[in-house]
Amino acid sequence: MTKEQRTQKKVKVFYDGKFRNVKNMAGHKNGQLKVISFSHIEKNLAYWNCECDCGNKVTKPVTFLTYRNIKQCGKHLEFGKPRSKVPEYGIWLGIKARCHRKSEPGYKYYGARGIKMCKRWKNSFSNFYADMGPRSNNSMSIDRINVNGDYCPENCRWASTKEQSINKRNTRRINYKGQMLTLKEFSEITGLNINTVKWKYSYNKKLLENYE
Repeated sequence: MTKEQRTQKKVKVFYDGKFRNVKNMAGHKNGQLKVISFSHIEKNLAYWNCECDCGNKVTKPVTFLTYRNIKQCGKHLEFGKPRSKVPEYGIWLGIKARCHRKSEPGYKYYGARGIKMCKRWKNSFSNFYADMGPRSNNSMSIDRINVNGDYCPENCRWASTKEQSINKRNTRRINYKGQMLTLKEFSEITGLNINTVKWKYSYNKKLLENYE
């Protein structure tokens, strides 16, 4: 990265009756997405018009363009295979369940604590996929940057187990079907005795990550 790129100039935009300075992302390219122009500001996040290498045009928040691991428009999701075959779809269903379904075993750790899935994602898997993109590999799982915050574009990323351990260093967790779970959460979701779970984790946590 050049010095000019690191000191990227800001652009002045008019929002909510006044001018604001935001980081100028025009011309920036990450993965398959190239930023074309400023779009709007929503919840204090600047959104930018982008064009994918495939020719599809999308609008993305600045957090997606600067912090995500994989940058694609998500258009390919509309054809080729059913949603049930897309790993990210299962992750999306899991988030909805633990945040909004009281009968879900993990609800008390999420929904009961006030952690929600934002309306944009809750009502549309396509929106979730467009904002997050696909995982770069099967070891990646969804991570909330603020562990007490909601599941929303500005607070979520695909992260490796190592990256998540930095964010939640004092808790033993496993990557199970694309979700980072504590041992207690894993025990309640799968029905395995907590002592058995702890033993398997100590012996080889892959036994838990591959549990069916």
